[in-house]
Amino acid sequence: MKMKQAFDFKADGFYNYDWMSSYAPSGYSGILLPGAELATLRGGFGDFVFQMLKRPLYDLWNSRYDCLERSNCQAGLDKEVLEFSLLMGDDVSFDQVPFGDRRHRKYEINLSYAKAIDSKVKFERDTVYHTFDVHYKLQVFYMLMDLMPELVYPFLDKYHKGESVALFEAGTYPNKRILSKILPIIHMAADKHASYLYMDILTVFLLADVFLWYAEIEQRRGLTKGQQKLCFGIQRVAAELMLEEKKFINMAHYAKSAGMSETYFKRRFKNEMGTTPHKFWDEARMLRALHVLRTSNLPFKAIAEKLGFPTVQAFYKGIDLYYGKPASLLKYKDDDGGGNGQVNNDFKGLL
Repeated sequence: MKMKQAFDFKADGFYNYDWMSSYAPSGYSGILLPGAELATLRGGFGDFVFQMLKRPLYDLWNSRYDCLERSNCQAGLDKEVLEFSLLMGDDVSFDQVPFGDRRHRKYEINLSYAKAIDSKVKFERDTVYHTFDVHYKLQVFYMLMDLMPELVYPFLDKYHKGESVALFEAGTYPNKRILSKILPIIHMAADKHASYLYMDILTVFLLADVFLWYAEIEQRRGLTKGQQKLCFGIQRVAAELMLEEKKFINMAHYAKSAGMSETYFKRRFKNEMGTTPHKFWDEARMLRALHVLRTSNLPFKAIAEKLGFPTVQAFYKGIDLYYGKPASLLKYKDDDGGGNGQVNNDFKGLL
C-alpha cells in the first residue's frame, strides 16, 4: 500500500492539496531516511512530509509538518498500531480517538495501542511539528515477555482484549536510557552506511527501556505532585539538550525550564543523569557530529560551525578525544561500500 493511500486527510478551509511521493518539498532540511517510502502533502496550510522505513520487527516513521497557516486538520490511519511516539517539534493539540482531547508537549513520549487512529489536530501558523515514531510488530512484545513478563503482560492483555491503551500519562518525558537509544536510531536510520542489524537490536532495547521507565515512574507514585513535576522537569531538559541541534544556552535558561533555582537544578541534574548539563549536551553533540560526518560531504569547517564549535581545530580535537580517531577516518566516502551486517563500533557503548 502506498504511503498516501494509508491516510484519510482533510484540512478545514483548504480543499485543494496535492499528494506527491519520492521527493521532499524544495528547501526541506529535515532527516531523510534512505530506502524509506516517502509521501508529501502540499497545500495552502503548508508542507507535510511522511517517511516510513519498513523493517521485519518494526516500521520507523519520521514526519514533519511545516505549517504556513493555522488550520484544523483531520487525519485517519485505518490499521492497528502498536506505537512508540516522540514529539520533537512544537507542542500540538489534538482530539485523538480513542484517547480524547489533549495537548501533546514537545519531547513527550508514549507507548500506545489502537485498532485505528482518527485525529483532529490544531496546527498553528508558522510552526514546525516533528514526530518520530516506531510502529512495533507484535513479536517484539513476545520477545520481551520472557525477560519482563510482569511489565509487558498487562499491556498485551489489553491488546488481546481489543482495548485501546496508552502506557504513559500526559507530561511524561524520556529518561537518559531512552534518549541514548533514540538519538543513534534516528542517526542510523538516516545513514545509508549504518548497520540495519544493529539498529534492529537497538530498537528492541528501546522498547525494553520504555517498559522499565514505566515501572520506575510507578514506583514514584508516593511522591507529591510537586516532586513529580521536578523529576520530569529534569527529564524534559535532558531531552532538549540531547535532541536540539543548537548551542548550549546557559544554566539559568535550563534551570527555569525545569522550574528550579540554578543551584538546585545543577545538583538535581547530576543526581538524575550522572553528569553535568553541559557535559551531557557535549556528549550528544559528539553523536550528532558522527552523524553529520557519516552522512554528508560538508567540509569540516562547515560541520564545526553547524555543531557550535568555536574553531575547526576545536572540532578536530573534540572528535579525536571522544572517538579515539581523527575526523578524517569517520568522514563519509562515496566508495565506502555500505555497512549492512556490520555493527558500528562507534555506537557500541550506548547499549
